[in-house]
Amino acid sequence: MADFPPVELAGQEDSGKHSRTQSDKATMTFESEGGYKITRRRHTRRPREQYDTGFTCITEAQRIALYNFWNSKVGGQHFTWNDPVTGLVKQVRFVGRYTEKYSGMGSQILWNITDLKLEEI
Repeated sequence: MADFPPVELAGQEDSGKHSRTQSDKATMTFESEGGYKITRRRHTRRPREQYDTGFTCITEAQRIALYNFWNSKVGGQHFTWNDPVTGLVKQVRFVGRYTEKYSGMGSQILWNITDLKLEEI
């Protein structure tokens, strides 16, 4: 069982906000005196994957649960996350900011949190 998303948000991840990129910090490039570019791997580890995910139209209680989870894990603490596309459980951590946007109308209080960034560890 994955730690993220919290139980209150299970199955609520918006697939339209999901994306995956690979960071390429594992290569180094330098030029020789003759002007040739030399590129080689810095490590034998494969490049880390980064994920963007988000939640749309969540209630106030769900927003508070998500904020409390994010606040407890910010600063590089890792946790397990269930990738909604592949179904694989990955070890990740939060990177970047946490931004909430109000999207309710009238007495209906709803929130969009669409820019959560996760980095594989």
